[in-house]
Amino acid sequence: MRFTTNELDTFSLFEDKVLVGTIHFSIDTVRNIHIIERVELNPDFQHQGFGTILMQTYLEQLHRKEVKVFPACPYAQNYLKKHPISFVDWSYSKK
Repeated sequence: MRFTTNELDTFSLFEDKVLVGTIHFSIDTVRNIHIIERVELNPDFQHQGFGTILMQTYLEQLHRKEVKVFPACPYAQNYLKKHPISFVDWSYSKK
């Protein structure tokens, strides 16, 4: 497994050079928060735990950087309701 990020708006997981999934995010630099806009998972890798690996790794990186996260998409919202973490800002809204 290999992870890549362009630091601006995507975090991706690859397995043997095949794209497994991508988290699309935006950044509110004023409030130091990543907004998860969309999570895409290759249909060939669904229901095998890759979505969890993708989310866990992305969230671990944010935690190390002391960045908060807001789940704007349903996939991220559901994941974070099942796997609560302390640095989710459920009250965030783009103003």
